Amino acid sequence: MNKKDLKDLVGILSEIKTKDSERILKKIQKELVPIKTRSRKGKGSALQKLVCEKISAMTGIPWGSSDEHLIRSREMGQHGVDVILVGEARNKFPFSIECKNTETFQLYKTIEQAVANVKDGDYWLVVHKKNGSKPIVVLDLDTFLEVYKKSP
Repeated sequence: MNKKDLKDLVGILSEIKTKDSERILKKIQKELVPIKTRSRKGKGSALQKLVCEKISAMTGIPWGSSDEHLIRSREMGQHGVDVILVGEARNKFPFSIECKNTETFQLYKTIEQAVANVKDGDYWLVVHKKNGSKPIVVLDLDTFLEVYKKSP
């Protein structure tokens, strides 16, 4: 549904005075208010940090925000991978990671971004999260099979 349809629906629901119509009306009105840039960046940053935590737990390498850490989250708005892996962390987890925490997800556009940022010797990996859902991972089939074959 586009914004014009939603606005029309708000007009119709405003005239109906039931609990259900008021509940739906509130949800639609919330959808019509765009998320603030600061909130959008906060959601993205939270996902990046979650990915850092998970990689840290899996590899046993601590993560943090300073340059001395081998696993860290890139600051919002900077070019490059979203999760920075250096040295031993990159050897143990050879992925260039693109994170998206959004309701609308353009898969192939995000994959293009991940491929553009991939480092030599790494695989690209996309992590996507939607509100109320667990994060999911996207990578190409050949990479998945190659990594799976190497696992014990």
